[in-house]
Amino acid sequence: MQKIVSADDRSRIAEVTKLPLWQKVRLAWRLRRDRRVPALMILPLAGVIIYIVLPFHVLPRRLKLLRTFDDLLVAAAGLWLLVKLIPKDVLDEHLGRLAPEHDAGEDVPGRSR
Repeated sequence: MQKIVSADDRSRIAEVTKLPLWQKVRLAWRLRRDRRVPALMILPLAGVIIYIVLPFHVLPRRLKLLRTFDDLLVAAAGLWLLVKLIPKDVLDEHLGRLAPEHDAGEDVPGRSR
């Protein structure tokens, strides 16, 4: 039986989770613009953003305790899907480029100016 989250995926999820919000937005923007990442692979990210922004809840009101954490659960599921769907080399490359020493205006791979 194959594990749902491998050790490799866990380390990538941890790396993305540790990023400050502005770098998460930057990572999402860079992945969206990278031609090596098909548009369908970005759908979990778009779905999470839409779900968190809109006043919509999947869980019924009678499950108040779980309902308070539904945004967190959806965000975690979206992050897991993103890490699973994006090619590992592409995600690693973009995470590496977000390092502080590489922050000075670089191009996104796969895109020509």
